[in-house]
Parts: sequence; C-alpha cells; structure tokens
Amino acid sequence: KNLGYATTLLNGFVEKVRADTADSTRPVKIVLSALDEVVSYYQKYGFDAVDCELKNYPYLASFEKCDESKIYTIMELRIK
Repeated sequence: KNLGYATTLLNGFVEKVRADTADSTRPVKIVLSALDEVVSYYQKYGFDAVDCELKNYPYLASFEKCDESKIYTIMELRIK
C-alpha cells in the first residue's frame, strides 16, 4: 500500500549509522542484499548495485534465508 514504512525505517537506520560513526576516520558503508524487484528502490535512495553473488559476501549471507529461485543484488551506500 506504499505507506512509507520502509523509507521511514531506512532513514532512521542510515541516520543512526551516520551518528554512530560521526567520529570515525575510516570509510563507512551500509551493505545489504536486495531482491531483484526492489533494487530500483534502493538505487533511488542512493545505494549502488555492486554484485549479484551473495556467496561473495559470506558474512552477509550468514544472516540471509535465501530462496535459490530468486535473484539477489548486493547494494552499498557509502556513508563516509
């Protein structure tokens, strides 16, 4: 129904990461996996598609319940 819940949650998460890493001198980025049908949503938000192989990100994959029949894209948003 497009009520804006996902965007509200994402905004809050990104702002928390920014606040929590404000004093960091190291590069900071958010990395996530997105199903093919929502890649454009994350791209509009500023994420870049960087890979199409979840297996190349074993730490991220350890949190995922993957459906082998679906396409996943690895997305990154650079915070600093």
